[in-house]
Amino acid sequence: MDLTKDNVEVEDLEDKYDEILGKYKIISEDYKDQQSKISELVKEQDANTFLEDSLLFKFRRFTNMMSESCLVQIIAILFCIVVILLLKL
Repeated sequence: MDLTKDNVEVEDLEDKYDEILGKYKIISEDYKDQQSKISELVKEQDANTFLEDSLLFKFRRFTNMMSESCLVQIIAILFCIVVILLLKL
Protein backbone atom coordinates (compact mmCIF):
# COMPACT_ATOMS: atom_id res chain seq x y z
CA MET A 1 0.00 0.00 0.00
CA ASP A 2 1.51 3.28 -1.13
CA LEU A 3 0.54 6.08 1.31
CA THR A 4 2.79 8.58 -0.41
CA LYS A 5 0.57 8.67 -3.47
CA ASP A 6 -2.53 9.33 -1.34
CA ASN A 7 -0.74 12.09 0.58
CA VAL A 8 0.35 13.76 -2.65
CA GLU A 9 -3.20 13.71 -3.96
CA VAL A 10 -4.54 15.18 -0.71
CA GLU A 11 -1.90 17.89 -0.72
CA ASP A 12 -2.60 18.58 -4.37
CA LEU A 13 -6.32 18.84 -3.63
CA GLU A 14 -5.62 21.14 -0.67
CA ASP A 15 -3.47 23.35 -2.89
CA LYS A 16 -6.21 23.52 -5.51
CA TYR A 17 -8.77 24.26 -2.79
CA ASP A 18 -6.62 27.10 -1.43
CA GLU A 19 -6.11 28.45 -4.94
CA ILE A 20 -9.85 28.41 -5.66
CA LEU A 21 -10.62 29.94 -2.27
CA GLY A 22 -8.11 32.73 -2.95
CA LYS A 23 -9.71 33.44 -6.32
CA TYR A 24 -13.14 33.45 -4.68
CA LYS A 25 -11.99 35.97 -2.07
CA ILE A 26 -10.57 38.24 -4.78
CA ILE A 27 -13.77 37.99 -6.80
CA SER A 28 -15.96 38.62 -3.75
CA GLU A 29 -13.88 41.68 -2.80
CA ASP A 30 -14.16 43.00 -6.37
CA TYR A 31 -17.90 42.36 -6.26
CA LYS A 32 -18.23 44.26 -2.98
CA ASP A 33 -16.21 47.16 -4.43
CA GLN A 34 -18.40 47.23 -7.52
CA GLN A 35 -21.57 47.13 -5.41
CA SER A 36 -20.36 50.04 -3.27
CA LYS A 37 -19.51 52.04 -6.42
CA ILE A 38 -22.94 51.28 -7.85
CA SER A 39 -24.69 52.32 -4.64
CA GLU A 40 -22.67 55.58 -4.58
CA LEU A 41 -23.66 56.27 -8.19
CA VAL A 42 -27.31 55.54 -7.40
CA LYS A 43 -27.19 57.91 -4.42
CA GLU A 44 -25.57 60.58 -6.57
CA GLN A 45 -28.16 60.07 -9.31
CA ASP A 46 -30.98 60.30 -6.75
CA ALA A 47 -29.50 63.55 -5.40
CA ASN A 48 -29.19 64.97 -8.93
CA THR A 49 -32.75 63.94 -9.77
CA PHE A 50 -34.02 65.54 -6.57
CA LEU A 51 -32.13 68.74 -7.37
CA GLU A 52 -33.47 68.81 -10.93
CA ASP A 53 -37.03 68.19 -9.69
CA SER A 54 -36.62 70.89 -7.08
CA LEU A 55 -35.30 73.43 -9.60
CA LEU A 56 -38.04 72.53 -12.07
CA PHE A 57 -40.69 73.01 -9.38
CA LYS A 58 -39.23 76.40 -8.43
CA PHE A 59 -39.13 77.45 -12.08
CA ARG A 60 -42.76 76.42 -12.61
CA ARG A 61 -43.82 78.25 -9.49
CA PHE A 62 -41.91 81.35 -10.64
CA THR A 63 -43.49 81.25 -14.10
CA ASN A 64 -46.96 80.82 -12.57
CA MET A 65 -46.35 83.84 -10.34
CA MET A 66 -45.05 85.83 -13.32
CA SER A 67 -48.06 84.98 -15.43
CA GLU A 68 -50.41 86.02 -12.60
CA SER A 69 -48.56 89.29 -12.06
CA CYS A 70 -48.48 89.97 -15.82
CA LEU A 71 -52.22 89.42 -15.98
CA VAL A 72 -52.74 91.82 -13.08
CA GLN A 73 -50.50 94.41 -14.77
CA ILE A 74 -52.39 94.11 -18.06
CA ILE A 75 -55.71 94.54 -16.28
CA ALA A 76 -54.34 97.58 -14.39
CA ILE A 77 -53.09 99.17 -17.64
CA LEU A 78 -56.42 98.55 -19.35
CA PHE A 79 -58.25 100.03 -16.36
CA CYS A 80 -56.01 103.13 -16.51
CA ILE A 81 -56.69 103.51 -20.25
CA VAL A 82 -60.43 103.23 -19.64
CA VAL A 83 -60.27 105.80 -16.81
CA ILE A 84 -58.22 108.21 -18.98
CA LEU A 85 -60.69 107.82 -21.87
CA LEU A 86 -63.62 108.42 -19.52
CA LEU A 87 -61.94 111.55 -18.11
CA LYS A 88 -61.43 112.95 -21.60
CA LEU A 89 -65.15 112.64 -22.34
